[in-house]
Amino acid sequence: MSSKQTTTTDGGQETFESLLFPGRSALRVAEVAERLQLSERHVHDLIDEGKLAALDLGGQHAGGRRRIRIPIEAYEALLRARRV
Repeated sequence: MSSKQTTTTDGGQETFESLLFPGRSALRVAEVAERLQLSERHVHDLIDEGKLAALDLGGQHAGGRRRIRIPIEAYEALLRARRV
């Protein structure tokens, strides 16, 4: 079962959209942590260890946390890598 659907842009290029997250291209650390039942710190550790690709948007939230987004493709790659 595929988690992607194909759409065609006006320029004729195909883009792929996640069926799990319609209209989204990236997730927040808190969303990934909740879905994987991990702490946000653990998700940050996975990013720091290079096991989960992420985008640093620069700056910080009011709570001092980095502004990080995880591309849905990176989230799905992590899920595939963790399968037994």
